[in-house]
Amino acid sequence: MEVLNQDIYFLVKRMRLFRDEMTRQASNNSILISQPDRIRMDEYLAAAETFKAFVVKQPITDYPKTAPRKYVVGAGPEVPDLDNQDMMMILQLLKDAEDELILSQSGQMHINMTPHDSARFDSHYARVKSFLKDFVDTHAPIDRPESVNLAPEIDLK
Repeated sequence: MEVLNQDIYFLVKRMRLFRDEMTRQASNNSILISQPDRIRMDEYLAAAETFKAFVVKQPITDYPKTAPRKYVVGAGPEVPDLDNQDMMMILQLLKDAEDELILSQSGQMHINMTPHDSARFDSHYARVKSFLKDFVDTHAPIDRPESVNLAPEIDLK
């Protein structure tokens, strides 16, 4: 996949970096999201939102000699199968936001974002934050001693 928009390219790169970090969290190996991982998730989401806000505040400048330029973003990594179902949902929602942004009309502009794509980004991130606040933070995970820990069985003899 590729975009013509420098801002979208760098926003997607940030989003993927944060998603990669979330994919490697210790919480993915259990049914609980630890407090440190939860704090980092809020920081990652806020950082992406802050960069997007910076992008849309900038004037649309003219690039008569250098635009359009293709930026290869490639296909984003798939969401892995994790023990933590909440993290899988969060990661999938973030991947969907990335893909929508790459395929958006803004991706074909040279910089900035359309108001519709900006609002779409905001709604994707609002859904992730709502899921965290209204479900993850308030819902105690169901005890799953027989199905959690997909690691190979350990012989305790």
